[in-house]
Amino acid sequence: MDPFQKQLESDVKTIKESSNLFIFADKTSNIYSMSKEKYDKILMENVTKTYHKAPSKLEDCINLEAKNISKTYDI
Repeated sequence: MDPFQKQLESDVKTIKESSNLFIFADKTSNIYSMSKEKYDKILMENVTKTYHKAPSKLEDCINLEAKNISKTYDI
């Protein structure tokens, strides 16, 4: 048996038996293995460093402004 085929079969077996997620995390062909909890934590940290939670009344203000604009133009 070819050593590459042996390695491939070994890798497939490892992947099937693992409870971890396998993630493409960058522009390379690298694949990373991590737990779901760690993935969720890293994802949340990366999203919240750019996007922040809006104030609770912001949605109401936006909807009121949209209502006034639609009344102005009879939409």
